[in-house]
Amino acid sequence: MSAKVSIEEAERIARLMRIEVDDHEVHMDEAQKMIVYMEILDEAAGAEEYSPRVVPHSELREDKAVPFEGALGCLRIRDGYVRSPRLS
Repeated sequence: MSAKVSIEEAERIARLMRIEVDDHEVHMDEAQKMIVYMEILDEAAGAEEYSPRVVPHSELREDKAVPFEGALGCLRIRDGYVRSPRLS
């Protein structure tokens, strides 16, 4: 875990961001949580690389159009518009 964020660092960052913060200590816990979270992300970024499986085109299945009436079976077409039942 990283060192705690100091009040001087918080004041410096506030000046660089050109924001006025009266009480820097109020935001110290949130800043510390963000730093810890960024460290976790940094560690996870180099943990393991993903390599997708390469499948030759000849091994892929043939596409077939299959009509589906399931969830869309309740829709009706009236006057060129798709109508669905009223939701209550």
